[in-house]
Amino acid sequence: MAETISSGRLESFRALIVYKKSHELALRVYKITRRFPPEEQFGLVAQMRRAAISIPSNIAEGYCRSSRKEYLNFLSIAFASGNELSAQLSIAHELEFIYDADYDKIQALESEVLKLLRRLIMSLKGPCLLNYHGLSSTNQSDGIRTHQSSEKAQQSHSFNRPPPIP
Repeated sequence: MAETISSGRLESFRALIVYKKSHELALRVYKITRRFPPEEQFGLVAQMRRAAISIPSNIAEGYCRSSRKEYLNFLSIAFASGNELSAQLSIAHELEFIYDADYDKIQALESEVLKLLRRLIMSLKGPCLLNYHGLSSTNQSDGIRTHQSSEKAQQSHSFNRPPPIP
């Protein structure tokens, strides 16, 4: 089914590259976790599958919401699920449940999904909004928002927050 643009908006979330990539990521997680030990079926397997399926699901649900604020909320949940999945992939790899070559491929796809989500979130927020994660600073090399917090962004918060993870 061909997706088209009408009045500046895609007709379906399925036309979003970030949705397509996150859908592919969820399918890969399901395939990789089939090889996990049976005792992990209700542990790491269930957690990884839930986090992976949450990403495209929240992109889709947020897309049909009536306000930008609601859409951003669902994209934020998708982004958080992506980071949760990243941690779980790392643990599974360290436990040797995932082969090195498979880990490299799925981790690269997961990183790409997070980068696309971050770009989408920032494009919807606009250039001057800050948030807890320091997504407001711009990487001059590629012109996108990154996790590199500026001193000004850090000073704008009255609470202590952990430094960004490289």
